[in-house]
Amino acid sequence: MRNRRDRIDMILSVLEAIQSGGGRAKPTHVLYKANLSHKLMKRYIKELKDRGFVVEEDDKSIMLTDDGKKFLSELRKMKRFMESFGL
Repeated sequence: MRNRRDRIDMILSVLEAIQSGGGRAKPTHVLYKANLSHKLMKRYIKELKDRGFVVEEDDKSIMLTDDGKKFLSELRKMKRFMESFGL
């Protein structure tokens, strides 16, 4: 059994944390919901912003873009597929 999450699991956790807030979440919510350190959360948020999957609003909330929603959907499918083969 795995104890550590890989990069994909952490990205999935961040995106799901944002989606659980209706597609918009404050950084603190993402931090706790995704169970990440502040440093890791900032790294993953920056990467997701650079790829156009999230945007940061003026009030510092983080919002999923349409591309981010599509990516989250495909990432979930990929995780289910991998799990079906025990990976």
